[in-house]
Amino acid sequence: KEESIDYPIILPTIYFKKNGNIGGTQMSLFLDKGLEERSQVEKEKKNNLWSKEEEEKLIEEYKQGKTLDEISELHNRTVGGIKSRLIKLDVINVDSLASNLKKYRMDKAKERECPAYIIFNDTTLNSLLELQPKNINELEKVYGFGPSKIELYGEDILKIINK
Repeated sequence: KEESIDYPIILPTIYFKKNGNIGGTQMSLFLDKGLEERSQVEKEKKNNLWSKEEEEKLIEEYKQGKTLDEISELHNRTVGGIKSRLIKLDVINVDSLASNLKKYRMDKAKERECPAYIIFNDTTLNSLLELQPKNINELEKVYGFGPSKIELYGEDILKIINK
């Protein structure tokens, strides 16, 4: 005769959700324990604070002329995160840049006798403010800037942004 020992088994609660799917039912599992822990870790990653040294290095790299893409790779952060930090540190002044770009757009529109949106529209303006290109290669990534606009306005735009 064999002896059996009962060990308690502790399992997380599992919920099954049935979703309609062609050819059968797709099952999705949701573990109630662990989701809260994972979301807490993700929140901590998102709220990853900058040290004073990191901020000083960030400012130095930006002033040396490194692009936001290069800086984001060096710091293992998103371009948007780098830009936001530079704005918070008053290294980038978006309001004055926006007004300078709008003034340039109006001046060019008057010069060419066309509506301002023909020079570049608000979506392109916002893309310029977000990406803040430092060279022609980066300007090519801006929404609304193809070869002809780069040829017509590229150098002027880069001078305004890189002042």
